[in-house]
Amino acid sequence: MKQLNLNLTWCKDTIIDAVGNDIFTAIFIKQNGEQRKIVCRFVKDKGKDAKGEHNRILTVKEMLKVPQFRRISLDSLISIKHGGIIFNFKQ
Repeated sequence: MKQLNLNLTWCKDTIIDAVGNDIFTAIFIKQNGEQRKIVCRFVKDKGKDAKGEHNRILTVKEMLKVPQFRRISLDSLISIKHGGIIFNFKQ
């Protein structure tokens, strides 16, 4: 499996362009310090469920616990797996 090591200067739009509207796996650090792995898809701004987005927050819909919406800070993002490529983000 191909792996790319990237720095966190990647912004939300760059990540969305790379993944598109496809389902992907994200690994990140939760606010309580635990590592979390989810299967999800990006969500556009949809009222109360996804408002307040900015360039350092990814709003996603968790696919295994529908309809759970999650927000992932780019600062806590460890990796994204999509299309056979793992994008590793340096902390």
